[in-house]
Formats: sequence, C-alpha cells, structure tokens
Amino acid sequence: MQKSLLISATSVLTLDQITKYLVVFYMNLIERGQISVWPGFIHFHMAWNSGINFGLFSDNGLATRSILIAPALSSLATTPSAAAEPLPLRAVYPEYPAYPPPPTMA
Repeated sequence: MQKSLLISATSVLTLDQITKYLVVFYMNLIERGQISVWPGFIHFHMAWNSGINFGLFSDNGLATRSILIAPALSSLATTPSAAAEPLPLRAVYPEYPAYPPPPTMA
C-alpha cells in the first residue's frame, strides 16, 4: 500500500509541476497576466506565493528563515511514525467487531 501511495503522490506532483510549467512558459502566463481557459469557470492569474518562509524573512537571509524551518523539521523528527504501530480498527471505528468475536451467552 505504501508503494502505491508513493507512486500516486509522485505522479500527482510530477503532473502538477508539468502543467504549471506549460501554463507559465508555453502559454506565456507571465507576460499575459491572466488566461481565460473556460470563460466563466476557469481563469489562470499570475501570482507569486511569497508565503511566510519566503516573504517574512526573505530580506534577512538563511539564518532568520531557519527560525521557522528548524521547529518544523524537529517536529517531524520527534513525531512517531504511523507505520510503527497501526491503530486497531476498533480505535478508529468503534462499531467494528472485535476479533475474535466474544462468545455469546445462550
């Protein structure tokens, strides 16, 4: 299951990047500013995501950006892996029957 999830995620990421490249450079979104693909439904507008990691500390260099990056990486390192010990189905779905089923009283 993890292999198929990895393949799916990689495929989606690759397709996403290819389509972005095509729209920005092949369809020339940078110079046009906006493209109406399907009028009334789908419009592409050129925008740059400067987000907190790229915008807030962008003028101060790598040292100040590390203030946000270091806690994120440390939280990933200290979070236990979901694959380490999967939850029993009853923890997620209380109505799921226990195995083996309890004996019935007659």
